[in-house]
Amino acid sequence: MGTVKIKTRAEYLLQPTVAFTPEGVNLGVVGLEVWQRPEQPVAQQRQNKPIVEKESYRWLQGYQGACAFKQACPATVVVNMADDRAINAS
Repeated sequence: MGTVKIKTRAEYLLQPTVAFTPEGVNLGVVGLEVWQRPEQPVAQQRQNKPIVEKESYRWLQGYQGACAFKQACPATVVVNMADDRAINAS
């Protein structure tokens, strides 16, 4: 949201979980996390925080949700996007 020259922007992070049929037909989004990072860098504080206060905790929650959906619908292909990487829950 903005140009490369502008250092401040309203950056939104998105972690979707999407379901597909075995044939690859998209069934839709079955889980979603949207958030913004704090304006001040927190990298130095990260190692002292408990996991539930870290951004990476969203990855665990998303993966657990994808696994729960997969268990309920075993024939469905479930994909969870976390940290720019796709995780297949099958």
